[in-house]
Amino acid sequence: QVLSSEMEMVKQLPEEEYESFMEPVKYMQASLPNSIKTTCDEFLINYDDGFTEIPPQKLLHKNWIEKEEVLKDITIRILNT
Repeated sequence: QVLSSEMEMVKQLPEEEYESFMEPVKYMQASLPNSIKTTCDEFLINYDDGFTEIPPQKLLHKNWIEKEEVLKDITIRILNT
């Protein structure tokens, strides 16, 4: 069985133990490559359909495991559709 922060037994841990349990998560998060940020920023700057409002929190990307070039290709394909 895999332990998850969503499990009740983990949620019920005392605060210090919970923080200790979650410590490895900090090191597993990958940052978004700058080329992807730039591509998305350029898209948002140039995109205006006149009525769509996109909340800023929906535009944040934090955790990626794919290689930068793969992410860039995917981003371009998505934004060009």
